Amino acid sequence: MDSSRAWLDHAACLGHDLLFVGTRDAEPRHREAKRICTPCEVRPECLVDALSTEGRLGSTARAVVRGGMGPYQRAQLSAEATAHLIEKGGRP
Repeated sequence: MDSSRAWLDHAACLGHDLLFVGTRDAEPRHREAKRICTPCEVRPECLVDALSTEGRLGSTARAVVRGGMGPYQRAQLSAEATAHLIEKGGRP
């Protein structure tokens, strides 16, 4: 495994793959997935990985809980970060 993703070996979600699969009626799975994510020691690394790999995707293109956040939460966080960057004179 790439050493930059070695944190995956310590993820609390190991063995819970089905909770992190996107489905149309995902809310019950999202709640359980977030419960597993909350105490996870690598949640920050997971969230950073999610935001960097998803880029500027909209919430409908994000399907699963990653880093303790659902797709809509991550899309909102990404949009806020982009707006802040632009406000400070940067580019997304």
